[in-house]
Amino acid sequence: MVLALCSSLGDYVNGQTITVDGGLLTLFPVPDHERAEDAAKFPNYSSSTK
Repeated sequence: MVLALCSSLGDYVNGQTITVDGGLLTLFPVPDHERAEDAAKFPNYSSSTK
C-alpha cells in the first residue's frame, strides 16, 4: 500500500519515478520527527534511511 502511494506521487511530481529505497524522502524532505514516526509505522520501509 505504501509503495503504491509513493509510485503515484512519483508520477505526479515532475514525471519522476520514486525508487523503493528512500526515494520518497529524497524528493520530499521530511522533518526528523515525522521521519521518526514513519520509521515506527513502517520499520521495513524506513530502515534503510537511518
